[in-house]
Amino acid sequence: MSYNSPWIDPQQYISKVNNLSSEGIALDDGIARVVREAAYFSSKYSSNFSLVSELKVLDEFSERWTKALYDSRDAASSVSGWLNRFDQVYLDMINIIGSQQDAKDVITEFNAFINEESPSGKYNLDGVPGPKDAFRTIEGLAIQESKHVISVLEGADWAKAVETGVRDVRNALNNYATKLAREAAAGPKFTGFRSKSLKIYPFRPAQKGTVGKVNWLYPAGLMQPPECHPSVVQLSFP
Repeated sequence: MSYNSPWIDPQQYISKVNNLSSEGIALDDGIARVVREAAYFSSKYSSNFSLVSELKVLDEFSERWTKALYDSRDAASSVSGWLNRFDQVYLDMINIIGSQQDAKDVITEFNAFINEESPSGKYNLDGVPGPKDAFRTIEGLAIQESKHVISVLEGADWAKAVETGVRDVRNALNNYATKLAREAAAGPKFTGFRSKSLKIYPFRPAQKGTVGKVNWLYPAGLMQPPECHPSVVQLSFP
């Protein structure tokens, strides 16, 4: 079954956090205004309407609200730092895997990451369930991705594919080097006649020029052909 990472299209989570931020700011402004007005009414009318003095309880509410809002702010920063570590440290580990032992080491690190205390769990967010749920959801995405990475790295197919691929490439490189070594050891070859020209491959043509009726040619850009370079000597017939 194919796996679709939730991080490929995270717009819904971004929109959720942005909306919560806007709501929190609007509420904070509204509550501050209500508290100021309550203090004004209490001060101005309590002598004639003593019950109005109970509006002072809004000061206590304001303190509780401010603490809850600031806790959600600090939790958001904590989750952000945690995600940055997930991205810059843990996901980057995947790029350095070169052996099965490397894969096992990365699995160990991801398991440790999964078992860490959630960053938002360090704060009391019961009074702000919207941000609390949003933060927990985002943390869950990182945990889900980490478990997928572990599952892939633990799979025998991954190990077999990597080892087979490396082995095949090494064999191709070895064959390449071996074939070139044999070609060089064999020396120059006579390629036979073609039309009215004879092509041979001398060891060291000195430079482009004419020796008698023999034209010495070699590729443009070479000031001096290397040892055994397959330069072409062309003999022209009437």
